[in-house]
Amino acid sequence: MEIWVGIAAGIGKNGVRIGDVVVASSVYYYEPGKRKEGSEERRPRTFVVDRVLYGKALNYEAAEWKDNINIPPPGKRSGFVPKAHFGPIASGEKVIADQGTIDQLVSEVPKMVGVAMEGAGVAQSAENNQCGFLEIRGASELPSAKFNRIESTLPLGLFTKV
Repeated sequence: MEIWVGIAAGIGKNGVRIGDVVVASSVYYYEPGKRKEGSEERRPRTFVVDRVLYGKALNYEAAEWKDNINIPPPGKRSGFVPKAHFGPIASGEKVIADQGTIDQLVSEVPKMVGVAMEGAGVAQSAENNQCGFLEIRGASELPSAKFNRIESTLPLGLFTKV
């Protein structure tokens, strides 16, 4: 089994905030397509995560893991309590710093909780090796035209113990 952890851009429209955790129910690989003259036809692929690992993550969310965080949240927010969000995470080879592209992805996958890189590669590797996988990421930013990466490890160490 493979568990992939890292950082992602959270989807604020779906309630994700910087410092929250996003857990993939599936990985939406948006890169495949056919380039035509004057346009591109997207041919996305969805990888479904291992249901046992996903179920364990859902059960872990019910536990009081948030009390174990003793690192101050990003951005001087006193009283901040991180939340876990469960849903599709988009994956591709490029950092998306374009709100229009984010809006397009969310229109294709309305329950999307994050956008990141590498997840589709991990999912493809898991599929090729016939093993389960799960993707868990900390929301280090919210998509905008001006990305400011915050290398936040706030929630990550908790899920690597799962």
